[in-house]
Amino acid sequence: MQRLSRYALLTGGTTLAVWFLTRWVVALAVNTGGRRSAPMNFEPLANGLGVHLAGLALGVLAGIGIAWFYDNYVEDP
Repeated sequence: MQRLSRYALLTGGTTLAVWFLTRWVVALAVNTGGRRSAPMNFEPLANGLGVHLAGLALGVLAGIGIAWFYDNYVEDP
């Protein structure tokens, strides 16, 4: 049960961190004070639910990857 808790903590923590970073990066790319420094148009993503879903999806994938790496290389070397 402790292993499952560690994996859940790794996955959940990574998901939250990536979700926050995704929102921050998209907001920074869209709100540049009238200048556009990003080559892509992130406004449709930033205006709706898209940035949250993209951040959560990327976070879950990264969290599962980190939990897999921890399981295979750190916990059971």
